[in-house]
Amino acid sequence: MFTQLRFTYEQEHNPEEFFIPYVWQLALSN
Repeated sequence: MFTQLRFTYEQEHNPEEFFIPYVWQLALSN
């Protein structure tokens, strides 16, 4: 999971736009 996250993070021009919704998804899934 973290490997995929790192790969997507490096591909994004604006990582915050990916990272913030990703964190919310993790928080809401718990």
